[in-house]
Amino acid sequence: VGAYARSRGILTVDGARVLEKLIAEIFTPALVLSKVVPNFSLETLALVWPMAVMCIATVVFGLASGWLVCRVLRAQHPEVFPRLSGLVMVAVAFPNSFSTPLTLMLALSDQPVLASSVAPDEAAVADRTATLFLLSYVIWIIARWTIGYPLLTGGCQSPAKLAAKVFNPPVIACVVAVAL
Repeated sequence: VGAYARSRGILTVDGARVLEKLIAEIFTPALVLSKVVPNFSLETLALVWPMAVMCIATVVFGLASGWLVCRVLRAQHPEVFPRLSGLVMVAVAFPNSFSTPLTLMLALSDQPVLASSVAPDEAAVADRTATLFLLSYVIWIIARWTIGYPLLTGGCQSPAKLAAKVFNPPVIACVVAVAL
């Protein structure tokens, strides 16, 4: 829809910037609050911990791989690579971060060790999968907005800039949702 609106002149560059701000500062925090608050409990937190470990491992591996890619590309293109390093590292570290937990949850959610009953019905498995995925989504949001966003936008030059980039609306919404 966005590409079509841009090609038809309906969505201007300024309009796209407004939409980006709405998504980052209002819609994503609202989605987190509306989905996490009613579904969060210590029981579900105990079930989601493997997703947190997977998120950390994926991001650390991605950042290390991105750093290596930047080193190789910097040797070939030294004039542009100090400037593009953050972009490349984020692109490698967060390629399609939602597909990994969704695929795992869809594949594993009906396993007896993860199910609350021995023979769960299809609706129970679907509900459980959705709940665990949405709660693990909080972990990915925190990783993306506390690591990826500062790297991508160049907020890592000073502690004050980094703090301003790390404590952004999506991260604050995740912390508030878990506390509530």
